[in-house]
Amino acid sequence: SLAAGSYTSTLTISTSAGSLSVPLSLTLSTPAPQLSVSPSLLRFTSSTQTPGVQSATLTITNAGSGGFSFNASGSGNFITSVTPSVGTASGNAQGLVTVTVDTSGLGAGSYLGSVTVSSPSGSATIPVSLFVAQAGPALTLSQTGLRFVSADTLFAAPPQTVQILNTGSAGQSKEELGLSCRDFALR
Repeated sequence: SLAAGSYTSTLTISTSAGSLSVPLSLTLSTPAPQLSVSPSLLRFTSSTQTPGVQSATLTITNAGSGGFSFNASGSGNFITSVTPSVGTASGNAQGLVTVTVDTSGLGAGSYLGSVTVSSPSGSATIPVSLFVAQAGPALTLSQTGLRFVSADTLFAAPPQTVQILNTGSAGQSKEELGLSCRDFALR
């Protein structure tokens, strides 16, 4: 491998009819350091009945060459820490930043904040979203879809089941949740 710099040479092509010399030049440059942060978005979820502390990690890398130092800070009343707040990233080593949020004392709703990573090689603002669900029932399905396949029109596809689950407060019956079920057929 060649180091950054300018290189020159001559290519000589010789045949029985004579020779031809072609000058060659090559310039290699080192790419400038370039800040890269992933993921590009942090999402947290919680509920009013189970508040607490959650964390996620941002990876700071240099998409160029060399290395650089960076600063990281958070904004948003639910973001309690961004650590470390100062770090380095180079071609061989990434910087890891832990973002910690605390949902204690927050009411149900959506909250937005951000983490800003700045360096001499650029800056990035990473959106941070938090959704706090109200205590109570939270209905989900056991699967996102069904596929019925039958090789012959004389034979019906076998039945399949989807469960309606309450992932929220326990102790809610289907009657209390206002659910009713009935069979249906696709034609």
